[in-house]
Amino acid sequence: TIALKARQIGYSTVVSIFELWKALSVSHLNLIMLSIGEREASDLLLNAKRAYRSLPPWVKDRAPKPTDNNVARMSFDNESVIKSLPGGTDPARGESVDDVVVDEWAKFAAPEDAWASIQPITDIGGRVIGISTARGSGNFFHTFWNSAVARVTDFQPVFYPWWANDERNEEWYEAKKRT
Repeated sequence: TIALKARQIGYSTVVSIFELWKALSVSHLNLIMLSIGEREASDLLLNAKRAYRSLPPWVKDRAPKPTDNNVARMSFDNESVIKSLPGGTDPARGESVDDVVVDEWAKFAAPEDAWASIQPITDIGGRVIGISTARGSGNFFHTFWNSAVARVTDFQPVFYPWWANDERNEEWYEAKKRT
């Protein structure tokens, strides 16, 4: 999946919670979330941690239990793990990964290198979810997005515009344009 989205609509949060759900539902998964830098990667994992803490007690009683919990990793006793790492140039090379979430891909310093590192997981059934706001045209993400829209790749394009947030309307948009 490749998602082009407006800012501040909660898409990255939802994807983080989706990864938590997978870790709790299926054993032996290695799930990686990549973001621009260490702070952003930590914040991405924090979304999943908040969701876990907010689960009702009856769900936590039945779910796998956390076995470690730090700024870059959340592991469970079903041997599933969620790791959150900075994108860098070689973020997942050598890892056997089931899912990779690439958050704000257009803002990566070396998006082509990150893709070269994670692309091989798709050859063995792994899933890649690329997420980003637009950042001009002609860059890696823009080209990748256009290839998905044109059905040149197997990626499923998903677009979430500014009006995907119900609190935003034409009045909101016009005020933002003026600002």
